[in-house]
Amino acid sequence: MIFELISTFFYCGKSKFAPGTVGTLVAFLISVPLLYFENFTLISTIIAILTLVTGIYTSDKYSKKIKKEDPKEVVIDEVSGYFTSLALSSLFIQIDGFNLANIIYLLLNFVAFRLFDIFKPYPISHIDKNIKGGFGIMLDDILAGIFAALFIIIVYYCR
Repeated sequence: MIFELISTFFYCGKSKFAPGTVGTLVAFLISVPLLYFENFTLISTIIAILTLVTGIYTSDKYSKKIKKEDPKEVVIDEVSGYFTSLALSSLFIQIDGFNLANIIYLLLNFVAFRLFDIFKPYPISHIDKNIKGGFGIMLDDILAGIFAALFIIIVYYCR
């Protein structure tokens, strides 16, 4: 079923161990070769938007089909949240090719996003508990991505 394929991000969410982290790890692995492109921010933004739009629709359809509100195997929200963090933070931090500093930047986004997604500080927790359907599944991770980007930007400029 296409909704399952997309919402689990090509079955990454079917991992028995930490499916959200596995989904984000795959997103990280996708982001590494993007460092070779001059328009890293644009590409990250396009991926964030495409996964958001398709994720709202497919995760809603999939969760209704299996009769679960926010299935743990749905990880397209993690992919979209991670790329949201990259897209926003790279507006303020210059990404200039494939090098160790930029790989560390990707790793910091990975860690920051996962921490905000796992611990869900307010208002992320409020959205997670109160907004349902595909929009709710996606929105808390988008907000975690925004928080992660803000954290990365603050750390970058306060160093």
